[in-house]
Amino acid sequence: MSLKSTVRVYNILLLGTTGTGKSTLVNSIANYFTYETLEEALEANEPICVIPSSFDLTLANFKKIIITQYGINRADVGNENHSGASSCTQKPRVYSFYNDEVGFNVIDIPGIGDTRGMMQDATNKKIISDKIKEFTEIHGIFILFKASEPRLTPEIKYNLNETLMLLHASAVPNIMFVITNARGQDYGPGPAMNTLKEYVGDLYEKKKILIELNENTIFCVDNEAYKFQCGWNKSEEYRNEMKDLKGNYIKSWDFSRKVIFKLFEKMYTLSGHNVQLTSSVGQARTVIHCAIGPLATITGYIQRALTPASRQANIETLMNSGNQIKNEVEIEKTLPRTVCTSEKCIEAIKIPGTKRYNFNFKTVCHDKCYLRNVALAKFPEPALEDCQAFDIDGNCTHCGCRVERHMHLSQKQTQKQVLNKVAQKPLTKEEAEKFMDKFVKAQVKEQAAIINAIVKLSIYLKQNAILEYNNAFEERIMLEIRKEQAALSEGVEDSADVITKLQNTLKHYKDQMKAINVSIANGNASKVTEEEVQEVMTLLFTLPHNGANIRKMYEAESLDCKATPDMKNANPKEVFACCVKYLP
Repeated sequence: MSLKSTVRVYNILLLGTTGTGKSTLVNSIANYFTYETLEEALEANEPICVIPSSFDLTLANFKKIIITQYGINRADVGNENHSGASSCTQKPRVYSFYNDEVGFNVIDIPGIGDTRGMMQDATNKKIISDKIKEFTEIHGIFILFKASEPRLTPEIKYNLNETLMLLHASAVPNIMFVITNARGQDYGPGPAMNTLKEYVGDLYEKKKILIELNENTIFCVDNEAYKFQCGWNKSEEYRNEMKDLKGNYIKSWDFSRKVIFKLFEKMYTLSGHNVQLTSSVGQARTVIHCAIGPLATITGYIQRALTPASRQANIETLMNSGNQIKNEVEIEKTLPRTVCTSEKCIEAIKIPGTKRYNFNFKTVCHDKCYLRNVALAKFPEPALEDCQAFDIDGNCTHCGCRVERHMHLSQKQTQKQVLNKVAQKPLTKEEAEKFMDKFVKAQVKEQAAIINAIVKLSIYLKQNAILEYNNAFEERIMLEIRKEQAALSEGVEDSADVITKLQNTLKHYKDQMKAINVSIANGNASKVTEEEVQEVMTLLFTLPHNGANIRKMYEAESLDCKATPDMKNANPKEVFACCVKYLP
């Protein structure tokens, strides 16, 4: 059943980390909208369950009762995984609560921090991005948070960052925090308040983005009354034992229902957030994040190609055979592993028959590392603190280096040298030198194009995103420098020249970004559009000398984020309509 065209419709995006109780909240909302009091709900003895749910209730004699509710559509039970260690919601669903005058579409999506791991998180973010596109406006963005979160751990910070990174900066006024499990904190936010204050304070300090934390943005609820309601319905033994405690659950119901109505009433006062903006920034972020590593690696290749030793080797090859030495990237998929990027943990391996080297992270500090919530090929990466390779002080028990110097990888990149035919016969010395002069100029031009691209992509995120990955390109260039330092220690003389060139490139980039940041702060920076982001990527992929390698590495980096089908066209099986009696 679909909503009548005359009904006012409000769309709400339900976000939150795995385990915060999104599905239970939706079921509770369905009952708050159907029954005015818990007494009425218990008398009807028909709990409204829109999402399949299963949970245990424990009696006084420690006997466990398993409560199972199938939801509106019994065939959809497979979308909720109720095993103890698994994430619940598997695919997005839209729960439409409506009457003759108003409708609320609650968009329930898989949580960030999925117990199936980081690869699934990347997939979930793609699912969220695709699902959002089905709507023109989002009126409310409800971020769920457990009241018992005592501190801002790396995992919580990661989950909040990844959640906010899905959103355009203009969505801030539509953000509400829903604090769950509030009964144990006297129906207040509990320790979660300090955790949120620390997080949003840090966000304002670094990004000047203000998310207010007050009675208009924080809503504390408890959903135990729903579980009590289900137990009452399913088990006579539970009813007999719990009837004297009914008053506690009536209090929980009354408090939470009042808060939920206040939360939904808030939607009437908010302007809808333009979904196209959030979709665009999400797509651009994926593009940019996947491009950082390849562009830094290619920068290293270019700087080595500009050394006198490389020039001379090419001149000799051109004079001998009319061929030019060309580098091609090879990528091998591996199991996830934690490696160290410190200079002492990198080795330079000579490519047979050449004067070139491949670089290998020789210290694998944790092989087959399936730690969840860790970004690939990114460092410093706070979530790595939970990897078993590190002690309580953040030192690696395998190599002794700090956690900040480590990263998580699922691929191995090497370069091989091939001969590229540029002339049908050997060139004279003069011809070879002219050819290389032209080649060097082209490489310098392409390096400038890469730096300009990184700057433009960074500007786009600074102008449009709530959060972006800071200093990612700088860190990756520093990694290229450490690789060359490792080669220098192996006796590769021209590595000193490469290091100098990389340092100069980094300084040039930082100077540009410093000027851009001042310009943005003063409101003088030109607006970068999503169309320009696509144009930048097209330009990078078509660079004559380095475009093919950039594309190959970029596609390998982005592969993990392309695991879901396109869902632009709403699937009727994903929309569940629920006609209710009471709405704000």
